[in-house]
Order: sequence, then C-alpha cells, then structure tokens
Amino acid sequence: MPYALFGAITLAVFWKFLLFGHTIHAVVLLETQLGLPPQEPPAWLRFGKPRARVADSLVLLANHLRHYNEGLKAGELRLWNPTLCGGLPVYSDPMVHPFYPPQLFLHAILPPDPAYEIFLMLHLFFSGAAMYWLLRGLGRSDLAALAGGVIWMLLGYSSMWFSTGILAGVSVWGPLALLFIHRAFERWDLAFAAGAGIAMGLAILGSHPQHALHVLLFSLGWLLVVGWRKQHGWRFPLRASTLYLLLSVGVGLAGILTRLDTIANGYRNPGADFRMFYGDGWALPLHALDAVTGKASAFPHPFFEYEFTFFAGLAAVALAVVGTARRSGDPRVRFLAVFAAATIAVAFLKPLAFLLQFVPILQLSPPSRWLFVFGLPLAILAAHGWDSLHEKPGRIPAAIPAAAALFGGAVLLLSGPATETLIGFAIVAAAALALRRSPKAAAALGMAAILFELLPSFLQTHWHVDPSPMRRTPAPVELARSRETEPWRGTGTLGSPYSGVFARDSKVERSDITATFVQDLMDGNNLLALFGVENAAGFEAIIPDHYMTFATEAGGDRAEGGRMIAFLNFRSRLLDAANVKYLFLPTRLGAPPPFRLIRDFGTLKLYENPGALPRAWLVAAARPARDGKEALERIRASDFDPRTSVVLETTEEIPSPVGPVEGRVTFTRRESDRVELQVSSKRPALLVLADTDYPGWEAEVGGKPATIYRANLAFRAVAVPEGDHAVVFRFRPEPARHGAIGSALFLLMGVGFVAIRRFRKSASAPSGPPR
Repeated sequence: MPYALFGAITLAVFWKFLLFGHTIHAVVLLETQLGLPPQEPPAWLRFGKPRARVADSLVLLANHLRHYNEGLKAGELRLWNPTLCGGLPVYSDPMVHPFYPPQLFLHAILPPDPAYEIFLMLHLFFSGAAMYWLLRGLGRSDLAALAGGVIWMLLGYSSMWFSTGILAGVSVWGPLALLFIHRAFERWDLAFAAGAGIAMGLAILGSHPQHALHVLLFSLGWLLVVGWRKQHGWRFPLRASTLYLLLSVGVGLAGILTRLDTIANGYRNPGADFRMFYGDGWALPLHALDAVTGKASAFPHPFFEYEFTFFAGLAAVALAVVGTARRSGDPRVRFLAVFAAATIAVAFLKPLAFLLQFVPILQLSPPSRWLFVFGLPLAILAAHGWDSLHEKPGRIPAAIPAAAALFGGAVLLLSGPATETLIGFAIVAAAALALRRSPKAAAALGMAAILFELLPSFLQTHWHVDPSPMRRTPAPVELARSRETEPWRGTGTLGSPYSGVFARDSKVERSDITATFVQDLMDGNNLLALFGVENAAGFEAIIPDHYMTFATEAGGDRAEGGRMIAFLNFRSRLLDAANVKYLFLPTRLGAPPPFRLIRDFGTLKLYENPGALPRAWLVAAARPARDGKEALERIRASDFDPRTSVVLETTEEIPSPVGPVEGRVTFTRRESDRVELQVSSKRPALLVLADTDYPGWEAEVGGKPATIYRANLAFRAVAVPEGDHAVVFRFRPEPARHGAIGSALFLLMGVGFVAIRRFRKSASAPSGPPR
C-alpha cells in the first residue's frame, strides 16, 4: 500500500508528462514576456488563493541542463555555460548537480527535458519511500510511516521549490542517512555508519549546498542523540562518527570543492537577503501560523510566499504535537522537537535571523532556507503521534476538533473564505471524532486530511503545461541569428507588460524604471539565453566577481544581493569590448546611438551595434595592471581604446609595440568547454577573447602551454608570436577535477567497505539451521 500511494501521488503530478510530453517548467514567465495567454491550472485546484510559482527552473535550470546534456552526449562532462554573463561555470548554479550519479546517468541516455522530468519524478516517489523506510526502521507502524512519508513528500517548502530540483538529493538520501545512523547503533555495525556517510555524500552531490549543509548539521545532532550514550561507551561511537563524517565529506567532495570555488571567485552580498526578508521582520512571526493554516497563506508577495511557505496543515501539525507530548521521555523525540522549534525561530524571528548573518557559510543563503529541515522532524514526530493516538486516544479526539474550530475561525477572520483549508479542517475533526468508535475510519480520514491539505497545493504550484513556447525560437532571435556567422552577444528581454509606461525617448532615466520592469529585463536576459543568445547580462546564484566589476563599470544595473545584472545604459564603450552586437528591447524603450534599429516587431524592437568588436581580435599595445583596482583605473583612462590596446592584470613585463597589428583570427571550433582559433599575425601580438576569465581555463598556442591574462577586467588574453598558430582554450577546473576523482574514490571505498563487512558477517554466520 505505501508504494501504491506514493506512486499514485507521483502520477497525479506527472501524468501529463507521461501521456502528452508536457513540462513542469514555469512556462508562464515566457508566455508573459511573449504576450501569450498563460496556461492556467485546472479550475478545481483553485479553492483558495492561487499559489506562487518559482520560475528558476525555466530561467536557469533549463538552459544549464541543455549544455550539460549536450556534453554528456558527446562523451564529455562540460562545466561551462557561455550564454550568461559572458560565460560562467555550470556549477555556479546550485540546481544542476553535475556530479550527482542519477543526474549523470539520465542526461547521458535521454534528451535534457525528459531527463529533467524523470529525475524529478523518481526523487518525488523515493522521497516518500525513504521517509517510510526511516519511520519503519524507527519502529513506527505501517500507517504512521505512510503518513510521515506523504507529509515529507508534499510539505509546503519542498513543494514550492520542487521543480528546481534543489532539494532532490537530500529529500531521498537525507532520511536514508538518518536510518543508517540509527541502524549502526542499533546493531553495532560500522557498515551502516558507512552507508549513512555514503547517503549523506550523495545528498550533498544532489542538492543545493545550503540545504545539504543544514541536513548534515541535523544528522550530526541525530548522531549524538542516537549514538553517544553512556551505556555505549565511546570507542564504537567515535569510530562510527568518524566514518560517517569522512564518507559524507569524501563522497560529497566534488560538490563541496566546486561550491567553495564559486564562493571564492564569485560576488555575493548576503546582507541584502537579510534586509529584503526582515525589513519588516517583526511581522513575520504571524506567518508561522502557515504550519497550521496551510493554503490560507498571508504573504502578500509571491517571492516571500514560496520562500517562507512550509504549510503542513492541521492534521500533520496536530499529530506532531501529540507525538511530542506523548513521547517526550524519548531523547530522540526531544531532539526532534527542539530542532523543529529552532528552525521556525531562526526563520521567523528577526534577532535570531540577524545573528545567523555572522556564521560563515551559513549566512550565504536566507535563514528561511532552514524551513526545509523543519519537514524532517515534523514528519517523524507526526508518525509518533499517529501511533500514540492509535494506542491511547485519551482526550485528543475532543481537543483536535476544538483546534479545528479555533483555527478555522482564525482563517475566516484573517484570510477570508479559504474553502479548501476549511474542508481540510473538517476532515481532521471528523477523523478525531471517529477515533474511538472506528480506528480504521479514523485512519482513512486522517490520511485523507493530510492529502487534502497538501496535494492540491502541490499540484497547483507544479502543474504541467504545453512546452511548445520553449521550442519556438522568437522571431527577433531568429533574425539576429540569421544575420551572423561569427560569435556575437546580445542583451535585453523578450518583452514586458510594463513597457507601455515609458515614452518613446532614447534616454530613460533610472528613476523612471519600475522595479518590475527591471525584473523583466533581468529575467529576459536568461530567457534570451534559453534560445541560444549569448548574453552579457543575466541572473545566476553566484556571478564571477570580476565580471560583476566589469558589468558595473559598463553601466550594468546589479541586484543588491549580486545575483542579477541588467544593462540599461547602452552608451558605454565597454559594451563594444564585450561583443554586444544586438539589443532586444520593448517597443517603448529605445536605444541610443550608435545602436540602430533593425526591425520593429510590434511589442519588441531589435537594435544592432555596428561598433561592437568581434569576439576575438588582435592588439599590440598592452597596459599592465598589478591588480583589479589598478586595472579599473586604466580602463577609465580617457585614452583607453579597446580596439587598439588591452588592460592586462599581471606583474610581468609584456612587450607593447606601437601601431596596429595586421592579422586574422578565425574560430575553427566552439564548444562550451573548448574554443579553438587559427591566428595569423605579421608580428607578435596579444589575442583578446571576450569570454569571461575564470580559474580553470587553460590555453595552448601552437601546441605549447600559454599564460592566460585577465583582460579588460573580465576577459582572457594570450600572447601570440608572429606567424600562423592554432590557439586552444580548455576549461579544466581543478576543484571539479579533483573533487570528481575524490568523490568517485570515496564512493568506491565506502561501497567496498560495506560489501566486505557484509561478506564477513555472512561468512561468520552459522551454516546450519538454528538449534
């Protein structure tokens, strides 16, 4: 029965994909920008307030997965995406999980969109199964474990972020790690401690690093409560804990090293998140009631709704409260209750959220991210509550209907009619009232209440739609691509419903541009990239720090937190050096000279920059700078011309002859992680490639290794001698290479350790029947 129910829930979400090839991507954002009528969810799901929809799966994940998938089909692990911010590592994005074995396998054998859907589908099903296995391992009944599995599958925070895949690995491997830790101390077997470490390592590889870190910290607390007891001594707990941590870090090494790499080389302002979320933070504690009131969400802004939503409904929370009260003597239950309360407090209480800003690494994401971990203790405590009610109802059957009436009245008072939530409360009350007379009926009603409170919102947040808008290249993009044979960049948007507020004026003041319109520009850059436009701007989790400096100097507008760049000032000569050839702008937002109009498509205009430099060119004059600060000063010099000279960040003495360079640069091969050029020069020169520089890029000139210099704040340059030479750039980042090798070795060692322990145990077991 458990697997049938988990399968039914999974099919309820994915049946349109399985039957019609529809997609869970948030196509509504693309439809809005293109002026298409949005595809709405079925009407029967709309009892209450429509749910917000996270668009990251469309604006970020779809694009990255296409490059990743293309590389695996070619037998390569490509880790560079050239379509955003002049190019950046794929692993800058915490949704891709390029080293996670299921991701590698699915994208190696399937096209990107089916691989994405099946990846999510499998993890949804197995998240319920993993929680069920954990709860059965903890001694809970079938029905209690089933209820906990459903709660873990469909909890609000998990459901809101489900389509992005950031929680995929940890939703399955997190509960399994807890189960193996429990088994290790239950059976005094290090093989289970190794299994727990492998599971946690896979959770790190397959999840947003912040969520994986939170669950790792939770698991360490669980390990202390389960294993470090006086009656156990200290030797076995020490060995088991060491093995667990070693394999967790070892198997997850590729994810850990690449994330540290992006933190070291990227721009991030975590204080901006705190100001955004907690500017009116004293009102946030009221929203903690979402744990009970569920879909009657009080958040006025969609972003805050899906970031802070963790609704579980009256049934799940009531069961967790009962489990905590009835089994408070169990140290595991006390730990779960304390941790659950701590996650809510950190997320919703401004002083605690403020203190978290001073904890390294943990402050890189908003404190609201802790709400995902809330689901772990909630699901386990709810299963305890289910069994305790079955064993001894006590006064609970009267208390739960009273709570349903109380919260139902609060919902009507604060949120107005919320039919779906009130129906859920009525089912909970009926389940409690039926508990004494018919436990089977009460169990059926209890499960129905959990499903009714969680599943409809999950479906409304993640409905599948026709993916055809993603597959039809917009006409302006088609036109720009048809005009060019060499690499080029663009920036702008596919459209905006807010563009009509502007006059037809080529000069638009920053103060006149609404925040929503700026957001359309920022999202639009990523949507252009989705259709193959290599963009000078974009939205990404961690943008390379030096590129952020370049973009700001070139007139780019960046989000305070550092995740977004949009160009609004098109007069900077640095845009020429970035190979920005085309602008895609809403009709009422014009571009200044030297940009010229190519075509007006009604809602969008396409502009061309005739002064844009090619993607790669030769210069003779070099302007050395010791560091980024000095390079910025040289870029700002009035006599700097990127056509004839280049600013290089180096302490080396570089010959700098005067005069133009006669030569030719031709691209012979261009892939995400590899660029090959044929250069012909009549004298020694510098080849400038207007692609983002980043640690891990290697170069060869004429088959010999060459030094890559950071050029013009953000790009790459190499010295080329006189004559004809092949120049090759390859992206081979050490954190990824060493991390992947380390993860594979630790995974093999961990599996080998478990296999050897199992073999020895089976070999030492008596061969005959027990006497």
